[in-house]
Amino acid sequence: MLTGNPVNKTIRGKLRNVDKAYLAGFIDGEGSMGYYSTSYPKQRAENWRPSFFTRFMVGNTDKEIPEFLKEYYGGSLCIEYPKNGLTIYRYNATGKICDNMLRHIVTGK
Repeated sequence: MLTGNPVNKTIRGKLRNVDKAYLAGFIDGEGSMGYYSTSYPKQRAENWRPSFFTRFMVGNTDKEIPEFLKEYYGGSLCIEYPKNGLTIYRYNATGKICDNMLRHIVTGK
């Protein structure tokens, strides 16, 4: 369960309401979500069918929350090294993982 920061390991489905509220606030401050479409090369334009997906990203210089999200919900974690010398840990989720994670945080299901 989450007790602020750092994150303690928990079992899927066992987040307390306060943990969900913490994650929601963290995501609101540090994350972004978008709805994207795929694009195809021009030579396939006549066969183009739109395809859409959701994408969620959250990044922070403290790796504990991004790592927790990856372990708990799935998705991926990448490490970025910008020129300012800080290491950024970026969690990414798309499609069903993104939808399930957000539904779980908001509704608990």
